[in-house]
This record gives sequence, C-alpha cells and structure tokens, in this order.
Amino acid sequence: MTWNQWQAILWLRWRLTVNQFHKGGVLSAVILGIVVVTAVIAGISLFFVGLVAGVFLLPKATAEHTLFVWDGITVGFLFFWLIGLVTELQRSELISLDRMLHLPLTLRGTFLLNYASSFVSLTLILFVPGMVGLAIASVVAKGPGLLVLFPLLFSFLLMITAVTYQVRGWLAALMVNKRRRRTILTFVTAGFILLCQTPNLLNFAFHRWKHEDAAAASKSEVAAMQELTRAVKAGEITVEENTKRLAEQSAARAAGKQAESDRQKVLAIQVLLGANMVFPPGWLAYGAMTATDSRIVPALLAVLGSFLIGALSLRRAYRTTLRLYTGEFQGVAVVERVPVATADQVAKRAARAALPLKTLLVEWKLPVVSEPCAAVALANFRSLARAPEVKMMMLTPLIILSVALVSMLGRGSPPIPEQYRPFAALGAIGLGLFCMIGLVQNHFGTDRSGFRAYVLSGTPRREILFGKNLALAPFGLGMGLLVLIVMQFLMPLRISHWFATVLQLVAAYLVLCLVGNLSSILAPYAMAPGAMKPANPKGLTILWSLLIAMLFPLVSAVGFIPLGLEFLAQWLGWSELIPVYLVLSVIQLAVIAAGYWFLAGKQGQLLSRRETRILELVTTKDE
Repeated sequence: MTWNQWQAILWLRWRLTVNQFHKGGVLSAVILGIVVVTAVIAGISLFFVGLVAGVFLLPKATAEHTLFVWDGITVGFLFFWLIGLVTELQRSELISLDRMLHLPLTLRGTFLLNYASSFVSLTLILFVPGMVGLAIASVVAKGPGLLVLFPLLFSFLLMITAVTYQVRGWLAALMVNKRRRRTILTFVTAGFILLCQTPNLLNFAFHRWKHEDAAAASKSEVAAMQELTRAVKAGEITVEENTKRLAEQSAARAAGKQAESDRQKVLAIQVLLGANMVFPPGWLAYGAMTATDSRIVPALLAVLGSFLIGALSLRRAYRTTLRLYTGEFQGVAVVERVPVATADQVAKRAARAALPLKTLLVEWKLPVVSEPCAAVALANFRSLARAPEVKMMMLTPLIILSVALVSMLGRGSPPIPEQYRPFAALGAIGLGLFCMIGLVQNHFGTDRSGFRAYVLSGTPRREILFGKNLALAPFGLGMGLLVLIVMQFLMPLRISHWFATVLQLVAAYLVLCLVGNLSSILAPYAMAPGAMKPANPKGLTILWSLLIAMLFPLVSAVGFIPLGLEFLAQWLGWSELIPVYLVLSVIQLAVIAAGYWFLAGKQGQLLSRRETRILELVTTKDE
C-alpha cells in the first residue's frame, strides 16, 4: 500500500467522522469535543502526576510495593478497556473492507490500518501517559535497570489491543447471522456485568468467613472466662492468679491475631504473585517487580511472551478477516436428496392438516381493551419477547437485587425491621421500573421502519399508545411482582402492606408510561440494530434522556406519601388496625389511573401531529 493510498483512506475516515458529527448536531459535537479535550488534559496531568509521585515515592518502595502499584494500574486499565469493548462490541473495523475490495488496495494494509485505529481510545489517552510517566520515574529512582519497563509497557499494550482486535474479528464472524449477533451481544454484556460483580461476591464470602471465625473466637473466649470464674468461686485459684491468667490469655490472643494477620498478608502476596505469573495481563507488574529486585531475565521473558501473544493474535485476526471476506462464514447450502414419503407418512400428514389451526399469539382476543389496542399490544409484546437486548434489560435489576441480597446475607447483617420493610419494597420496584426507562422513553425507536404501519393505519393514536403501554406491562409489572414475592419470603411484610405495595407498583408503572409516551413523541431517535443504544444520537436527545432518567425517581416518589402518612398516623396514636397505607394506595391508584386515561388522549393527539417527524427520525440509518 502506497503513501497516497494511506492518505486517501485517512481522508475518507476523516470525512465520515465529520459527517457523523454534522448529522448528530452542533450540541453533540460540542459535548464530544469537551469529552476529548478533558481526556487529553487528564492524560497529560496523569503523566506529570506519575512522574513527580514516582520520583519522590519510589526510592522508598520495595519490590512488593511496585507489584501492588502496577497491578492497580493494570486492573483499572483493563476495567475501562472492557467497558469500551462491550460498548463498541459490534464494531470490529474502522473501515468496512467489503466496500473497498474493488479498489487497488491490499487486504493486509487495510487490516493494519484498522488495527492501528484501535489505539485511538479514551482509555489509552487516560492511562498511557501516566504509565509512561511512572516508568520514567522508576528509571530515575531505581536506576537504568528499570529501562526494561518501556518494552514491557509496549508489549503489554500490543498484547491487549491485538487480543481485543482478534476477539472483535471473531465475534464479527459469528455475527454474520443477525439473530445470532443479537444473542451474542446480550450474553457478552451479561457476562461482563457478572464479571464486574465477582470481586463483590468474593468480598462478601470473605466477610462472612471472617464473621464466622470472629464469632467462634468470641465463643471460645467467653467459655474460657466462664471456666476461670467458676474456678475462682470454687476456690481452685485465687483472684490474683485469675487476673494473671486473663492477662496471659489476652496477650496470647493479641499475638495470635498478629500472627494470623501476618500469615494472611504473606498468603495474599503469594496468591497475587501466582496470579501475575499465570495470567498474561499481570506480566507487566511482575516484570516491574523483578526489575526492581535487579532480576532482568523474568522481565525480558514477560516482554517476549507478550510480544508472541500479540503477534499470534494479530495473525489469527488477519486470517479470520480473510476468511470472513472470502465468504467462508456465510455457509454453503448443501442439496440433499429428499426421501420419498411412505403411505403411512402421507396419511399422518393429511391427518395433521385436517386438525384445526392453532391460534397464534398475535390473534388472541384480550378482554376489556379494544381490538386495535389488543393488536398493537400483542404484536409489540411478541417483538419485545424475541429481542435479546430486552431480556438483558430485564435481567439487570434482578442481578442488582441478587447482589444486594448476597451482600446482606454474606455479611451476616441483621434483618430490616418490619416497619421499614415497605420502604425497601418500594425501592426495589422503583429500581426495576427505572431500568426500563431506556425502552419506555423511545417506544417508536424499537419499531424502526415498522413505524410506517402505524402511520398508514387508521388506528386511533391513543389506542396505539395504550397498546404500547400494555405490551410492556408483562415485563414491568411481572418483574416487579416477582421481586415482591421473593422479598415476601425473605423479609415478610404485613398483608396490608404487601397488597398496598402491589397497588403502588401499578401506579408507578402508569406514571412511567405517561413519561415514556411524552418522551417517545417529543424526542424519538433511531436505535442501533440489536442494541438499546441510539444510532447517531444528537445532543438534545442525549440531554432529554438524561433529564427523564433524573426526573423519574422524583415523580415515582409519590408512592412514599401514603406510607409516610401511615407512619404519621401511628405516631399520632391511631390504631394500627386501620390500614392507612392500603386505603390511601387505593385512592392514589384511582387518581393516577384517571389522570392516565385523560392525559393519554392528549398524548394521542400530539402523536398524530408529530408522527411524520417521528417516522423520519426513527428510520434514520447509521453510517
């Protein structure tokens, strides 16, 4: 690939980026510019922080301290790097190769250009300057033997970026099938969330084990003191001997705790060393530690190993890209000879054909609601039930609540007092509905080109909104009801409180629907295929989404009013037999339902005036 070709490709990418900024609007470009400038300033600042702090602190640091510092930097770097990987998982290339194969360009040159683009990320801008500054400070503080840190750092970055590029290429090959692509995105995101929660789960298990050991030690101490007290009362030992023995036992316990603490520290260091030696991302910290100890050979081996992993990953990624664009992942249809059906098989097929056809889900008749509303609700429910990203969204509050319960049980925390449990239940259902904001505030974005069916149909626009809200009810109300049932087993509520909380769930869902309807009409946006994020978002759309996310908790907090009034009634001395929370919840739900019925009609009129503009926005294609 010649230099002129490189210039042409870089100019092409620059024009595509500029076009995306123009399409996103001025405010979006300003926000992105502020983020980039802030990241650059932060990176430069971290360079000087790493340089100055290293010069003053590293001369006193031991090899173990060096290991801890570089391990912390590596963990932080990998955490933010994985966030960027999950966010842009569907993008494996800077420039789509299938649009350039007709040009006189080599596949290898374009592949290397796409790989080089992976170095342009906020994570590298933030972390690399600080890491370079710390490496320079290490050379100044510890001598020229620490120069090995620079090839260590370069090989580490090569290994991480090459493996990431290989994973992206492999996933791109698997995502040729669009249905499989959406499933992969969902499971990878869920795996990342669980991976981020692993340290918390381990921490909870450690605290529980520590709590159990402390309880056992406390029981043994109490038993020993009781035995000494019995001996004093029986006259077997004197009071002075008892005091002396208690002092000896206290000193022995203190020495034992110190020895146990030292043993745990040594064990932790050994485990950390083993992990750094086994896992390639830890070779940077391990090489820095050995170089500080004047052992250069392990550091050079770490450099060599990282370079080999990076080179093999790039080679594998290139082969995967070559196979992808030569059609090997598309699959070849194999024509097989169809066996001739026997008479019995023909008779069975005829009998099955004579049976009455099964009623499809979209053909069901829903009670109470009108036929257009039922059609919209059933069609949308079927679409949402098939979307893996919606399933991932529904799993998010369950994962959060599971981690919270494990935290509470793992730490041996006392149960929440009964009078405060309704607040916990309201918080749980509020969290579940809050996780649905990304879907509720953009009803028509998930329809994409299918929104034309609503525009061309004669369905009343209010019925469309009713159907959209009804389609989401099994997800929002069903998940909330499941959470309340689980909490009822773990932290039982009074029956009146439980039913009142169910009514509050319905009321909060109606409020969420009203807010989501308004947001979907005023600020719709196109959705990226197979994801819940916007395609080419504009600045005003982003700000509107953030505003809705911040205001919903304040709006849904009206559910705490009936519960607070019940607490006030009990404080005034009213009888606890009067279910104030339940009665006020019934009244509140009736008021909110009436308001929903009235405002949904007004929102339907607004939808009819803006439906053409909504169609233009939600059918926008990403470049």
